[in-house]
Amino acid sequence: EKKRPPAPPALIGKIQYGKLIEGTDEKGNKYTYRDWTTDPADVQSLMEHVKRALNMDYRGVQTQLAKFSWDPAEIPILYLTGHEGFEFDDELRKKLRWYLQDGGVLLGDACCGKKEYRESFIKEMNVIFPRRKMERLPDDHPLFSCYHRIEEVSFIGEDQKPFKGAP
Repeated sequence: EKKRPPAPPALIGKIQYGKLIEGTDEKGNKYTYRDWTTDPADVQSLMEHVKRALNMDYRGVQTQLAKFSWDPAEIPILYLTGHEGFEFDDELRKKLRWYLQDGGVLLGDACCGKKEYRESFIKEMNVIFPRRKMERLPDDHPLFSCYHRIEEVSFIGEDQKPFKGAP
C-alpha cells in the first residue's frame, strides 16, 4: 500500500490576528473580513518561491497566538500582516519578546503599504524592545547578501502604486 509522504516542516506561521472589518462597497454590498485574511495566498506563494529559489520544501501554516507554543523550533517565522493599526496587550508582548530572543523571527507586512499598520508594527516593536528601537538596516547589512545580493526590491506605496527602492 502506497503511503503519503510526510508533510514538509513548517517554516512560517501566518498569525490569525486583527480587527473584524465591516463595510459597504461602492455598489452597496456589505462585506466582513478579518484584517489578516486580505491576501489569502501570500504564504503559499512565498513557500512556492522558496522551493524554486532555494530548492527547499517547507510549508506555511495558519496559527492562533492563543494556541501557539511560542517555541521557534515549532515555527521559526511568525508572519503578521494587515491593513489596520493594532495593539498588543502586555502578555502578548512578553511572549513575543521571549519568542524573538529565543531565535524566532517576526515578519511584518503592511499589506498595500498601509501606513496605519506600519506605524502600529513599529510602535509595538519599540515597546517590546525599548532599548533597541527599530531602524532601517544599512545597505551593506549581511541580511541583504546572505544568500542572494539584494540591492533593490519592489514595494507598493500608500498611493497603491508600485515602486522600487533599497531594501
